[in-house]
Amino acid sequence: MEKMENAHPSTKRKPSQENSGDWIWSSRPKARVDASKVGKWLVFCSPQQIDDLWVKIANSMDGGELAKVSIGCKVNTAGRDANKHVICVYTANFANKDSVAACLAVLRELGIEDTLYYKTDKQTRTRQYASKGYKSSIYSSADFERLKPTAQMGMF
Repeated sequence: MEKMENAHPSTKRKPSQENSGDWIWSSRPKARVDASKVGKWLVFCSPQQIDDLWVKIANSMDGGELAKVSIGCKVNTAGRDANKHVICVYTANFANKDSVAACLAVLRELGIEDTLYYKTDKQTRTRQYASKGYKSSIYSSADFERLKPTAQMGMF
């Protein structure tokens, strides 16, 4: 795990030790985006992995490669499932597949190897969850893997 003394403020709270039921956020300075176009990659992991993974992602959001392709990220602290946490990594426009792919490429560079799913914020606001029988994503990482995108593709 990286040193915490000079860490970004969002990494000073450990998701595995929080039980408030809220989220820890890390985001770029306010970017102007159309809220109806926002979407996010969903990164699921175990309580044993969440603290280290959150530090990697939040630090990359704070001036690293993720800051170039994402508008923000958050991690749940007390999810519905005690065996699983989720980190949401947001992009400005779900229809911009180059942007979505570039964000995925950075997540891969950070060492995230699992199959990931991408959903729109609208799907979340209308409570479209797989556990409720809905198709809860519009993309999976498999949709982009053969493209071999790079972080240089940009965000917009």
